[in-house]
Amino acid sequence: MKRTNLLIALIFLFAGINAQITKTINIEVPGQLSSLLTTEEKLNVTHLVVIGSLDKTDLDLMNLMPKLDTIDIGETFIFGNEIPDGTFNGNNHLKTIILPGSVERIGSSFQSCSALTDFKIKSPIALRSLNSMTFYNCNSLVSFTIPSSVIEINGPVFHSCENLSEILFEEPVSITTITGNPFFGCTSLKNFTIPKSVTILTNAFYACYGLETVEFEQPVSITNLGVSAFAKSGIKSITIPASITNIEGG
Repeated sequence: MKRTNLLIALIFLFAGINAQITKTINIEVPGQLSSLLTTEEKLNVTHLVVIGSLDKTDLDLMNLMPKLDTIDIGETFIFGNEIPDGTFNGNNHLKTIILPGSVERIGSSFQSCSALTDFKIKSPIALRSLNSMTFYNCNSLVSFTIPSSVIEINGPVFHSCENLSEILFEEPVSITTITGNPFFGCTSLKNFTIPKSVTILTNAFYACYGLETVEFEQPVSITNLGVSAFAKSGIKSITIPASITNIEGG
């Protein structure tokens, strides 16, 4: 009997530890999230849905909530229309985040988010550029879709995302520039298709040791293949389009 009671107690304890607790909040004044959550909620909420207006203070609080693994702020307005540098860096429990489409800049905001698997921005999307070390060392990130609104990737956005194996481009594709070592050290990236809209390709796949094939979507817009576009990659198959008349470096 005692053993049975102990087993039942352990089952309830385990269920409590792993319970999902969802909280939905409407914030009318930016910076008020802390006052709208109890201490217990700050410690135990796992899914947070926010409507209204936010500022960096609110985002910083979300980062400090120890069990929060899902954040939906897709229906908010964020002061400054940006996710500032460092906002969620080092967060090891955040799995899913949905951002509002009004965000125009995402800084180096999710570095070493070791559990992050699902990143979304609600349409319509204002973001035009990815140019920071936004997802540096996010090793649970396996697939990522570049929003149609983005016209350039210009920086080490996915640096050292060792398990990133798929990059997709949302239709209609607008991207024209891929540069700044965005996929540096993405060793699981095996195949990549360069969209036909791309006109500048340089310093793109450095140290992508697992990269095997690269294809160019037709008709190709690139005429000049920039410095170190494929340097130190494991590329096994590539057909250089006739439109490319100049190749700089590796």
